[in-house]
Amino acid sequence: DSYRLASDLHCYTPENFEVCHSVLRIITKPQKITGKVWDAEKGFYFKEFGFTSGILSTGASFRQKYGIFSAKIKLTDPSVRNVFWMIGDRITPHIDVCRSGKGKVWFDLFTSPGNHFSKSIGSKYLSDFFIYTLEWRPESLVWKINGMEVMRQTTGVPQEAMYLNLAGGVEKPVGGVSSMEVDWIRIYQFR
Repeated sequence: DSYRLASDLHCYTPENFEVCHSVLRIITKPQKITGKVWDAEKGFYFKEFGFTSGILSTGASFRQKYGIFSAKIKLTDPSVRNVFWMIGDRITPHIDVCRSGKGKVWFDLFTSPGNHFSKSIGSKYLSDFFIYTLEWRPESLVWKINGMEVMRQTTGVPQEAMYLNLAGGVEKPVGGVSSMEVDWIRIYQFR
């Protein structure tokens, strides 16, 4: 049974996906829906959301520690938060292989609540397909776009198996329908 955090503006539904010509679209749109939320003080309850989107997760089927995690993605709308991310059994560590937001593309590592390493690049990477890659070794994380390094982190490197997520969502209200498109995902292990 899925739920959202009380502060979220969107609710995930299984209807927000399309596949056309082998490309997955995760759709984010204005839509009123009632969904379950979690609040640390109140527990679970239901509330009305103004937006829906979709999330795909390998949490129940696939986890890996270290390797190359790569996807050919079109993030599209700069006002919508589309994200390819990894997480383990707790809220941190959390790695954003790529995400859109505030008109830019972002790369993030959350090592503990309140401890965050981040880099952003311009909006030109939102308008077409690009290959976003994370190379995760015991001593480092390296983010790449089309094979070119954009960020490197050598402290706080996760040391636990993580699972993959692809999701859309909103951080502030938007006026129309948006989508993230995923052509492929490839995962490799180091020898």
